[in-house]
Amino acid sequence: MGTRRLSARMAGSHPEIMRILCHSELGRICAGRGLAPRARHDVEQGMTSGRFTVVDPMIALTALNGSLLALLQLWLYQPEADRDHAAGKMAEMLLHMLGLSADEARDLARRPLPAAA
Repeated sequence: MGTRRLSARMAGSHPEIMRILCHSELGRICAGRGLAPRARHDVEQGMTSGRFTVVDPMIALTALNGSLLALLQLWLYQPEADRDHAAGKMAEMLLHMLGLSADEARDLARRPLPAAA
């Protein structure tokens, strides 16, 4: 999920890249490169560990990708939106949707992010 939060926050630091991604094929969840393999690995690892209760990893990835694209589009058209708050709340909601308790999802979403590359 940290990858998603970092990607979402790129809208503020790299708006031109985010504009391109919003109008590209970012949603290709079956791609063999980019965010897709890492996201798929994260979802499958969460399922294997029993922390995620989703049954179908591709449906989960579809929901995650759609949410990220929608969040980026929101920021594109409402640049005054509080990006950190929105990214954290989105991560919290998605983690809960995947199967974590509300408290655990909130805790994970509030943890510091690793430094962006």
